[in-house]
Amino acid sequence: MGGLSDMPANDHSQPPEFSNDFFTTVTDELRRLATIIFNDSSGQKTLQPTALVNEAWLKLAGKFDNINDRHHFFALAAKAMRQVLADHARHQSRDKRGGGRKRLTLGPDSMADAVSEFDAIEFNDALEHLASLNARHAQVAELRLLGAMSVVEIADHLGIGEATVKRDWQMAKIWLMREMA
Repeated sequence: MGGLSDMPANDHSQPPEFSNDFFTTVTDELRRLATIIFNDSSGQKTLQPTALVNEAWLKLAGKFDNINDRHHFFALAAKAMRQVLADHARHQSRDKRGGGRKRLTLGPDSMADAVSEFDAIEFNDALEHLASLNARHAQVAELRLLGAMSVVEIADHLGIGEATVKRDWQMAKIWLMREMA
């Protein structure tokens, strides 16, 4: 198998060969996801999309045996990117003793229409809180916002109906906006 792009979205038979060649094949898609996160962000950026992709890749390194398909891979990649951003923001905040957290703008296909900016630590904490209340709502929000997955892709990945994804997304979006307000 040549890589993730060769694997059908719902092929659970065998994971692709995760190697440097594979990394090269998915780097553009991972950078696209990272760029979505960084688009229209305010303030000075100390972590660039390429660095975010590389750090997320390192976080994923031990998990390749458990990846089922391309949706699963990109869901894990989105989660890893969120964790890297939160860790980086915590580090920056710690360095400045609580001040100067970087504000990031969500991409155009996300909640940015309703909420223009978010704090990486606050977003991570809010998503974890939502997961403790309703894991599926949190997963849908994470896949939609950071995984840049469509409703159809999320439904396929989670094995639920598109209408359920839409309802979960609405609830998660409203909850996150209130939580982060």
